Amino acid sequence: MNNKLENIKKIRKITKISIYKCKKILEKNNFDIYKSLKYLKKKKLNKKNKSYHEFITTKTKKNITIIIKFESETDFIINNIEFKNFEKKIICNIINNYKKYNIDSKNINKIFKNDINLITNKLNENIKIKNFLYLKSNKEKYICDYNHNRKIGVIILVKKINKNNIINIKKVRKIAIHIAAIQPKYLNIKSISNKYIKKIKENIKIKFKNKLKHKNINNEIKEKLNKICLKEQLFLFKNNIKVKKYLKTNNIKVIKFYLLKSKNN
Repeated sequence: MNNKLENIKKIRKITKISIYKCKKILEKNNFDIYKSLKYLKKKKLNKKNKSYHEFITTKTKKNITIIIKFESETDFIINNIEFKNFEKKIICNIINNYKKYNIDSKNINKIFKNDINLITNKLNENIKIKNFLYLKSNKEKYICDYNHNRKIGVIILVKKINKNNIINIKKVRKIAIHIAAIQPKYLNIKSISNKYIKKIKENIKIKFKNKLKHKNINNEIKEKLNKICLKEQLFLFKNNIKVKKYLKTNNIKVIKFYLLKSKNN
């Protein structure tokens, strides 16, 4: 058994691929290092051709909700206690100091460079923070997060329509699940830029080679916009009504939402 572990370590050191892959490749080749390396070369599973895994974390603490996308060489680290501690530290740090950080996360890996280097060395995995976004609530607003198998994450900020109304958390969560499943890009048509609408119009003209009449082009544009706007979509849990009707019926106003998904989704 010790020899097998040693061979796994040697393959790992030479190839830089995951321990799991090293084990599988060695098993296929009777734990022969020479045969395993030859097999690797043939299959092009070396470091240059490796793929990366992305996974999502969402967290709500006090009046802040955060969504983060991590990247690693393998997905087995998700259950590693060292990584969990690293993840918790990053999340708490961002939540406690969110005002200091750029919301587009361009500098996030620089900010946590020491922590990332430490966990990378401990797990022998290349780990990065790909993106992070946050929403902040107050007494009149409510934030909700939803995470689907760490592949898709949603955070949503809602508001009571009237002061006497009590937010139904279960109903807000249903909206978050809808967003994760249907993946709208915008809240409503008003939030879409004229530039993007113009681009859609041009694409429709190209698609139909300018054979559509002006009225039909407008219908095509409207249909396209309805598909990407949350409020105009048919509600996942009640397919005979639109989301905007569900929101109105339940006195809920969606102020903003963010969605992050992994490329492995």
